[in-house]
Amino acid sequence: MRYWLIGDTHFNHRKLEEYSGRPSNFEERIMDACTRSFLPDDVVIHLGDICLGKDEEWNNKFTALPGKKILVKGNHDRKSTAWYYSHGWDTVCYSFSLGFEGNIILFSHQPKEHIHGHNMNIHGHWHNNDHLKDPEVMKFYTPFHKLLAIEYTNYQPILLETFIKNEKAKDIKTKDTD
Repeated sequence: MRYWLIGDTHFNHRKLEEYSGRPSNFEERIMDACTRSFLPDDVVIHLGDICLGKDEEWNNKFTALPGKKILVKGNHDRKSTAWYYSHGWDTVCYSFSLGFEGNIILFSHQPKEHIHGHNMNIHGHWHNNDHLKDPEVMKFYTPFHKLLAIEYTNYQPILLETFIKNEKAKDIKTKDTD
């Protein structure tokens, strides 16, 4: 069993081509990458904002892919929890914790404040925008927070173990330059 991360797919949200520089075929790229990656025994953690409109079509397409699907609801996931369950999601929540390779991880759509016992918060929501340059945001953002932006993964899901390894390498590099 492998854990896959993906989030902010924003299927049907054409404005992200302008706002985040997404290519016009971003939906096809995401779905193709997921189709090639997921296996039946995998767990797929979607960090929210699956689509903006055409909810039934996009949720059904995504949940038809192999693997168990966990939706961490985002600000654009406005249907009821029951609606998402009836459209193929195995788990629907606003956040959850997972012990993985010595880490206690909090998964959420938007960054959450540090919770005792957790050593990282993997979240989405911010894409590849300039949020981390905003002093109001940075007052609470710490090394505990780890942004998963699909724009940084070339519109592909990423294995949880790879994401953690990459983030730890960034942390070491940051410490070396301090």
